[in-house]
Amino acid sequence: RMNRVVAMPGESVQMPAKGKLLINGQPIEIPKALNNQFLRYGNLLDGKPVPCGDGYYVLGDDLKDSDDSRFNGP
Repeated sequence: RMNRVVAMPGESVQMPAKGKLLINGQPIEIPKALNNQFLRYGNLLDGKPVPCGDGYYVLGDDLKDSDDSRFNGP
């Protein structure tokens, strides 16, 4: 499975609703192939920003079942 970096050190990630991803409060364009797979789990569940600190935030291509930053942090 492939993970993609969605946020860099110093940025924050937020998912206020299913299919909506914000980086530093700004919406990013989600590829249509992945749009219906972005789910609010783990540290994105409450919709609040998650700071990356010194790390990178990654989301897996199989977003419904990925062991990624939502569960392991940046």
